[in-house]
Amino acid sequence: MDYIAIIIMNDVPDTFDLAIYSYEHWSGSRVTIHDLDSSLSAWLGPRRIVHFHPLCQAIKVKGFQAHCAHLELANLQRELLNQTHGRLNRCHAGLIEAVVPVFENQTLKWIFFAGPWLAKANVKLNVEQKSTDARDITKQYQKDLPVLSQKDLEFRLEGLRQLSSRLYLWQQQQQILSSQDINLSRNQQIMHFIKARFKEPLQIKDLAKLLKISETRAAHICREECGDTFLNLLQQVRLHNACTLLQHTDCTVQHAAHESGFLDSSYFHRVFRKWINMTPAQFRKASS
Repeated sequence: MDYIAIIIMNDVPDTFDLAIYSYEHWSGSRVTIHDLDSSLSAWLGPRRIVHFHPLCQAIKVKGFQAHCAHLELANLQRELLNQTHGRLNRCHAGLIEAVVPVFENQTLKWIFFAGPWLAKANVKLNVEQKSTDARDITKQYQKDLPVLSQKDLEFRLEGLRQLSSRLYLWQQQQQILSSQDINLSRNQQIMHFIKARFKEPLQIKDLAKLLKISETRAAHICREECGDTFLNLLQQVRLHNACTLLQHTDCTVQHAAHESGFLDSSYFHRVFRKWINMTPAQFRKASS
């Protein structure tokens, strides 16, 4: 299943998705976002919160997860407190990545990642991870990766800063819209409804009641306005919340499921494997 296909509102020219897709198209990269405060849970698909580039996945499958996690997670939040404008990394596999933090009230809110790229000789980077045999895997994919100069890398880092700022302003606007009694579009109504109540046992009839239309019409509007079924939209918001809990807390898998609206553990495992292609325990291990 292609990773783009599961992002919420995937076919709608929504500001959130359009901004990310535009950066990816321009920079030749994929964007990952660590949503530390879960404020993007209604819009951020599960595969946006971990590195799902085929090369990154191939490297992790070969047993290099610990090296990846050391760069992506270990000490990263602490280090970014002194690198508030972001940084350029070279990982153990020789891949270049741009990293940009977003702070709110002096608290780290999100971390944006973009890449992977290769670099020309003599580029200056902020972080150089000790190389491993994973570089042999990179060689198999290098013909498909852009090879960038120092200036090209700096442009992409600045572009990621602009993207993070754009999405921060957009998210603030969404908060204002949801707090005011104004006329929202159907798309906004649906997504705000799901985000506000995803922990409840929601059904399409609940959305139909909100919109004051029939269940059949509500199901049609979900596909028409949001590009997916009500169930898929709901599952993606729930999975994003569960992934955030598994990635950034020590809670049990069962607790993460329950706090994300999955009251049946076996159903949670089925849905998780369907969208993430691994079990919750495997996801947590790959993210640690």
